[in-house]
Amino acid sequence: MSRQAGWYWVKGMLGCDDWSPSYWDSRLARWDSLIPDGDEIKAGPRIPTPGEPWQCVPVEPTGEMLDAGKASSNIYFKWRDMLAAAPKPGGGDEP
Repeated sequence: MSRQAGWYWVKGMLGCDDWSPSYWDSRLARWDSLIPDGDEIKAGPRIPTPGEPWQCVPVEPTGEMLDAGKASSNIYFKWRDMLAAAPKPGGGDEP
């Protein structure tokens, strides 16, 4: 499997059932030293770095996002407005 170098959410590290971040070294094709060889882990999505243009949003748009999207007929501006209206981490509107 080809995996991009970077931080990923992994589950099963050191026998833990919680998700934890771990670094994948693509040159060595292995996880960082915190994961013993042979550990069965499940890898989730890669964690974007701060310099990447990514934003976490709800799986389903909120009412505020849908309302914001109605303000424009241009798809780019609609998308931009909906992302701006999305809940922000640490903003108190997480489930």
